[in-house]
Amino acid sequence: MSRKKQEYDWINDPFDDKKQDPISKGMSTGSKVAVTIGLIVAVIIILVLIGFSFFGIMNVMTSI
Repeated sequence: MSRKKQEYDWINDPFDDKKQDPISKGMSTGSKVAVTIGLIVAVIIILVLIGFSFFGIMNVMTSI
């Protein structure tokens, strides 16, 4: 007798709870600090650019 292979369910595979890794690694502390510092720097740069734009617009409006 031939035994049928179980078909691979590629749609539900990522949601299969039985297949999860028993040990899941999170981000290390150094990585978390680097991401946090990067986000803070990005926010500061965005705020500086908004400030320059605002003062540039104000300068144009006052010179008219």
